[in-house]
Amino acid sequence: METRELDFFKKQINSLATKALDKRVSLTNFLDETKQAIILNSHFKGITVDFASGFQGGEYKRAIFRPLASAFADFKIVVYEILYNERFLNLTHRKILGSLMELGIKRESIGDIVLNENKAYFACCKEISIYVENNFKTIGHTAIELKEVLVPITVKKEFIDKEFSLASLRLDVVVAGAYKISRNEAASIINNGLVSVNHILCLNLSYQVKEKDILSVKHKGRVYVRKIGGLTRSSKIVVTLGFLK
Repeated sequence: METRELDFFKKQINSLATKALDKRVSLTNFLDETKQAIILNSHFKGITVDFASGFQGGEYKRAIFRPLASAFADFKIVVYEILYNERFLNLTHRKILGSLMELGIKRESIGDIVLNENKAYFACCKEISIYVENNFKTIGHTAIELKEVLVPITVKKEFIDKEFSLASLRLDVVVAGAYKISRNEAASIINNGLVSVNHILCLNLSYQVKEKDILSVKHKGRVYVRKIGGLTRSSKIVVTLGFLK
């Protein structure tokens, strides 16, 4: 996230927090995990902030800012299953999102797009659900139908685990190993603000990577630190990294 965008977002959430202190409930659009982490690390006092995606294990979530004493509020999320003929349409995340964007819908109004066992689902803000139902009729040139889903769908993340023998757990060393680039290139990527750790920008080359950390490198993808094991005979550290299929 660029500095200007970050500053604007912080002003937005501070405004929502002020409203919650004034006994008003406020709801965001869908936020990516970086923006969620910024909210979680803001430590607002006197209010409650909750998140929901519409899926079990979803990535994109709406945040609700509310007074401490208020009842739990509606996140206003609708989840749809896309009904289609597999003979004429091979659905992908990109095709679904692209078709929704062609309708003039903003990305932040759409949550996760989930492909599970030949079924396709997506979440959207309830505020635009009628528009979606009335206008989202085709993907490409193929007709589709929408069916609202009332039972929570679990997002399944499948990993390909790979073992690496690394000289240390420094961020630049792990990034270099994970993406098969030189350490100098990894350092340059980090210094240029292209690496996040647990969805927060990290400029610290010597950050010590830990188990369960999530490393995101812009234009290269995301890896999950699945396990940090013992040492090899050459005293290198065995690290298992998970790559999403």
